[in-house]
Amino acid sequence: MTNRLRIFIDGTWLARNRGVFARELGRPVVLDFEALPGVLAAKAACGLKLENYVVAGTHYYGSIPEDYDMLDNALVQKQRAFFFMLREKFRYQLEIYNIDFKGHRVPKEYWGTFTPHEKEVDAALATALVDGAAADSYDTAVCVLGDLDLMPAITRARKHGKRIVLASVGGSCSREYIPGVTVDAPILWIERFIPEIERVKKLVCSALYHPEALPREFPAPLLNARAEDCYCELCAKLAERLRFADSGQFSGANTPELQAAHSVPSASSAVGIVTKVVQAKGFGFITARGERYFFHVSDLIDIAWTSVKCGMKVAFDIGNAPSLDKAGRSVRIRPCGGTMQVFQAV
Repeated sequence: MTNRLRIFIDGTWLARNRGVFARELGRPVVLDFEALPGVLAAKAACGLKLENYVVAGTHYYGSIPEDYDMLDNALVQKQRAFFFMLREKFRYQLEIYNIDFKGHRVPKEYWGTFTPHEKEVDAALATALVDGAAADSYDTAVCVLGDLDLMPAITRARKHGKRIVLASVGGSCSREYIPGVTVDAPILWIERFIPEIERVKKLVCSALYHPEALPREFPAPLLNARAEDCYCELCAKLAERLRFADSGQFSGANTPELQAAHSVPSASSAVGIVTKVVQAKGFGFITARGERYFFHVSDLIDIAWTSVKCGMKVAFDIGNAPSLDKAGRSVRIRPCGGTMQVFQAV
């Protein structure tokens, strides 16, 4: 038997909690409302251990300002365009209610002692939840909310034999929503699966030191623009290390090799052969005079990371001499000409 899942979204509550997502990731987040219903349904089905299910509809309840200061007209029109997109492009069923701003500005920081009153959204969602349960238009409701005001409607829907799954935000969810007691499955904490419902754009990495073994095309958050020519996570870390190296510092080490001291090169120099290249992590080893020396991508001079191969002959300065149990450190690695076909990159 196919379980009918219906999704109810308190859009006003969800909008109020956008700051939580930004704090979790350390940057602004734009939700992908096209992907949201499918992700919520899949996670709810997993929590209830449903084998067969279908999304029977997605309902969005929100509000729009009226009688507002015209300085915010562009903001309100953008909100109207968003609702239009939900309805026409993604086929959401909308219920939008007007809020009288009595000539005040829309952004909260301008309210002062004024507080806009909104009660219709919660009431409309609660009514639809109970009416749908009574009319048997769904088997399971996935509710995106956290306010305790919706508890009576959820309780009534469960009395009609319907199962309720709550999707909420940590710190904004009433403690009375208890899995197995007042709702029927573990709560879906939205901030934990933001990568699955965040709008992204396709980018192509153009950094010279991007590892050849990794694809150059990758998804990036819609608002996560950087100044570098590379946007992928790996190259961003390598770029950061390069900047630290230029300033005489070193940061971001995540392996024992990368934790080696980034010391000032001595006058001693040598010629050696690259015998190991870990392309995905931006480091490798050089063998010279029977001894091993660690190097990092930030130590290369006039050599593109993508051109570093095992067997390449290079000149370098000795930063740290090798010890009995630890490789030395090579710095200021320069092209020397010549290769030997030995070893393999990893």
